[in-house]
Amino acid sequence: MHGDYNNVAPRVGLAWQSNSKTVVRSGFGVFSGRDENIGVARRLPNNPPFITSATFAGDQNNPAFLLKDGFPANALSLASGSADVNNWPVNNKLPYVLQWNVNIERQLPGDFVFQLGYTGSGAKKLAGVVAVNQALPGTGNVNARRPYFGWGNVQSYNQYIASTYNGMIAKLERRFSKGMTLLASYTYGHSIDGGGNNNDQNDPGPQDARNTRAQKGNSNFDIRHRFVVSGLYQIPFGKSRGPLGHLTRDWQLSGIFSVQTGQPFTVTSSTDPSGTSTTARPNRLRDGALASDQRTINHWFDLTAFAASTCVCFGNSGRNILRGPGFVNLDFGVSRNFAIGERFRIEFRAESFNLMNHPNFGIPSMAIGNQMAGIISTVVNPERQNQLAMKFRF
Repeated sequence: MHGDYNNVAPRVGLAWQSNSKTVVRSGFGVFSGRDENIGVARRLPNNPPFITSATFAGDQNNPAFLLKDGFPANALSLASGSADVNNWPVNNKLPYVLQWNVNIERQLPGDFVFQLGYTGSGAKKLAGVVAVNQALPGTGNVNARRPYFGWGNVQSYNQYIASTYNGMIAKLERRFSKGMTLLASYTYGHSIDGGGNNNDQNDPGPQDARNTRAQKGNSNFDIRHRFVVSGLYQIPFGKSRGPLGHLTRDWQLSGIFSVQTGQPFTVTSSTDPSGTSTTARPNRLRDGALASDQRTINHWFDLTAFAASTCVCFGNSGRNILRGPGFVNLDFGVSRNFAIGERFRIEFRAESFNLMNHPNFGIPSMAIGNQMAGIISTVVNPERQNQLAMKFRF
């Protein structure tokens, strides 16, 4: 493999104070990456003759072989392994991303600061794994239709993915003053790319290795709307002396409230009409998204909007065209410091995670033709959890 040594990464920033209460900031930068998100299983050393695999069938009563007798004679034979190999480009290019932003910050009365900004990015040469020896659509023996006859899967590490992101960010902050701090932020953004990484369980990858352009769609992590507010408040009463004041002073309330729209997912097919041993997609007959008052965890999207291909070919349904449930969560805490003389202090905390015990559901089963299609059977956050903590300082 040839090295990639021309990764120049310039960066520039600008800050302009238009008046005593308003500042405008902007910046641009280029940042280089590396060959991320791929494990040892896809590296070049994981090829014959450096590695092979063999399977020896046995059960609980009849082991395939006993270690005292040694491994079978053909355990390390290349003939016993599979013909699957890994491929990397000779001219392996490193990915890079361009980032830019502009932000206006304004000081408001009451110790508040408001920010409104735009941020964007564009990434190039992001890598993904493509099965370049995928069989041509057809019937009969799959291996006989592979371009490189005599080999199985050839998993090729290629820089075929590009991505873009554009987002509007609004933030309102009250810096700590008079016993209270507050931070509220809202993001409206959209991320598009040509494929996920190897760790994205809900992204089946290209159904047609020769048409990676069909992978372009919403990013797996694309969240259109997200709002978060967090704060801390010191209870103002309890300044008086005596038993009542001793019980009510020095308490703090804190919390984080988050709400966001759902993540996208790809509708797949439980069968493979193309005969290429791929995770196939169906044909999309219409939109497929249901109105909010029609969606349930047992029927999240319109199954009749998709149908398996009737020819020996790939379906036309796109990547990440539908969205799963949104996310709502509230964490809340109460704490207090107890002073014991001048040297000792006890801190008490009571915290509740997912205070409202609100279930946030996962992605529905996506395979058309499966009896579980359209049904959500997972949650992405645990049920309400409460904890108490005490810390002694000296």
